[in-house]
Amino acid sequence: MKTKDVLIEIANRLPEDATLADAAYELELRAAILEGIESLDRGEGMPLEEVEKMLPQWISK
Repeated sequence: MKTKDVLIEIANRLPEDATLADAAYELELRAAILEGIESLDRGEGMPLEEVEKMLPQWISK
């Protein structure tokens, strides 16, 4: 999907009273998700067991 198409999709999903901050949040979220998927596609993922071990450290921060 092209960037412009993603922007239009996000804009269309936002409620009428959405703020620019709401739009920016949705865009940043989409970018992070796509970056994560691309990372996994490159084999840069982390096994679930390793993530589960690290989770308590992330939560306590």
